[in-house]
Amino acid sequence: FFFQSLPSLKHNCLPSDRLSATMVQSLNAAALKTLTTLLLRPSLTVPHLSVPSVSCIDYASLRRHAGIRAIAFDKDNTLTAPYDELLHPLARNGLQEALATFGVENVAILSNSAGTLDDPGGKDADAIEKKLGIAVIRHQTKKPGGLEEVLSQ
Repeated sequence: FFFQSLPSLKHNCLPSDRLSATMVQSLNAAALKTLTTLLLRPSLTVPHLSVPSVSCIDYASLRRHAGIRAIAFDKDNTLTAPYDELLHPLARNGLQEALATFGVENVAILSNSAGTLDDPGGKDADAIEKKLGIAVIRHQTKKPGGLEEVLSQ
């Protein structure tokens, strides 16, 4: 995770009181199924591209050359420090560029906690949407599964 090596985050490494009091994770069957696949085909674990932050991605090029029309970010270790609702400074420019390129209606967060059955009533999702200004996708199947569910929304 790219944020783990940032010394400026040491004060933010612990969950906030509000989120840590309610943070519960359920069994992720889709991840276990994917793990089995990866054990059988380890070449799938090699990243094709690695960047230090979302601010290093050329979103306009993705739209223009790859035909990408929307983007979903993970929250923890991508836009924020784990269990934090504040946008990390290193992610700020990247999120702004994604919003300018795709529009707010085509940029969202896909989390394995906020917006799932682990987030009763969507309280964490609502708080994150308010803080970051982008939608949190509500879904039942956790990543890496659930792509069909998300695309149908």
